[in-house]
Amino acid sequence: MNSIRSELSELIVGVYRSRDSIPAGLFSIFKTLFTAFAGSAGAEFLATNSPDFTWTFRCAAIFWTGTRMRALGNMMHECSHGTFVGNASANSLFGHFLAALDLSSFNDYARQHTTHHAYLGDPERDLDLRERFFLLNRNRKWVSIAPLFLLAASIVPLWIMMLRPVFWANKAPRWSNYIRVGILSAVTLGLVFSPSRATTFIYVVLPYLTTYQWMRLISDACDHIFLTTHSEMLERSRNHLFKIEWLNRLLFPRNDGYHLLHHLFPSLPTRVFPSAHKQLLTHPWYRERNHYMKFNISRSKGQLREIDLIQGQSK
Repeated sequence: MNSIRSELSELIVGVYRSRDSIPAGLFSIFKTLFTAFAGSAGAEFLATNSPDFTWTFRCAAIFWTGTRMRALGNMMHECSHGTFVGNASANSLFGHFLAALDLSSFNDYARQHTTHHAYLGDPERDLDLRERFFLLNRNRKWVSIAPLFLLAASIVPLWIMMLRPVFWANKAPRWSNYIRVGILSAVTLGLVFSPSRATTFIYVVLPYLTTYQWMRLISDACDHIFLTTHSEMLERSRNHLFKIEWLNRLLFPRNDGYHLLHHLFPSLPTRVFPSAHKQLLTHPWYRERNHYMKFNISRSKGQLREIDLIQGQSK
């Protein structure tokens, strides 16, 4: 497998590897926050002026905001790899800022994620996935993407009970903890004292507790489900792209559908994943992987037979 990795590495030598600039990183964060706010504001305006579709617009906004929260979480992941921007200290600063928004600890996340790449699939040493192995190690009858999405959704309440938001990170810079306190104070004031408490709950609290957590679980499942016990490390991850590009932009906003590619080359910036993917497709081993989710169900002997919609193989 090391020889395969070396061969693949040679194919992407010409891929542009430089990181984004600090202003570009700031713009990415601002754009994500702005689109989340704009989506919520637009949905509330439409909900107010269209009483028959109030909750249609609100539910759409809850889903949209959760996807933008996921994008911010992906950026923190990139910071842990030093690939978000080109400056190492800036990656750390951005990571602590994004962790404050996420109510998590960047230091803890980076440490756990390092074990994920070193010991992928080990139920004890892979600290990043250890709490989620109950989702990943499923019987293969759950291989269809629709039940998989529903499974992740059904686990969200349990996952919320397991959440441990970080209100003050001991190893984080003080300014990032002030941001945490500021966010918590603003949300608390909005829920308790503001006349628009319902708005705060619908567009801030609900997306964080529902869509965002669901996306974290479904992303982990698509990344590694049924693969964590494979004998070869390179076989424990998969790409999971949609052929419909706007679905990738919605659900995998930072190119995180290229998860096999990420595990092959963790130091590669996510923005070059599409071009690197095209280069790697010239290699037989990589080309033979199934990189897309599929949505067809076939019949066998008069009975419905599920299709492995992630790997593209029938059971």
